[in-house]
Amino acid sequence: MLPNSVIEPTEEEAQLSSLSRQAYQRIRDKIITLQLSPGALVNEAALIDELQIGRTPIREALQRLACEGLVVLRPRRGAFVASLSITDLQQIFELRRILEGYAAVLAAERATEADLTAMEATLTKLHEADRRGDAQAYIEVDRAFHRALARGAHNRFLEYILTRMYHLNLRLWYLALDKIGPMRETIEEHRRVLEAVARHDGPQAEAAIGDHITAFQTRIKDIL
Repeated sequence: MLPNSVIEPTEEEAQLSSLSRQAYQRIRDKIITLQLSPGALVNEAALIDELQIGRTPIREALQRLACEGLVVLRPRRGAFVASLSITDLQQIFELRRILEGYAAVLAAERATEADLTAMEATLTKLHEADRRGDAQAYIEVDRAFHRALARGAHNRFLEYILTRMYHLNLRLWYLALDKIGPMRETIEEHRRVLEAVARHDGPQAEAAIGDHITAFQTRIKDIL
């Protein structure tokens, strides 16, 4: 399971009750890391026993996860983990190219020195994870880079949507976790995004993140 520090709560998540937020984070991490596999029934009784949380927070968490596309609620049947398909893969990446491309344009206009420093720090960690061959760490740091880019756009609504999209994307990472090889080319793709943002070159930043997302889509499709 991902540690809580890996995926920070958004402003909207912070408004949930403490128990609902805890249930949401724990169930979400189980789905993202495929401990709850696509299409599986979400056993409320088992979660109540495992998490030591009441039924109401569990159901509130499932409602939120359904809104985010990670869970499907079926009347009189219960909650099921959302499936993953080639069509899902295509649609997720289509939307990411548009939204994250726009975020890159805004970041080129608005990113502060602190934003650029945060992105630079993640690139250093990406190199370290790749050198160790630590695919798990690479996934976590990759997410940190994309979160820093979204924050650099300084549009909290766009950041919220991109965070939700990335959670869907993370399941694709975990499906390919054992097959991910050296990621040096991907690190250079990140570097080109950062350099364009730092130059305040919006069109190039948009193109660079688009190229990165397309390359990642091809890599995942080849693996799966």
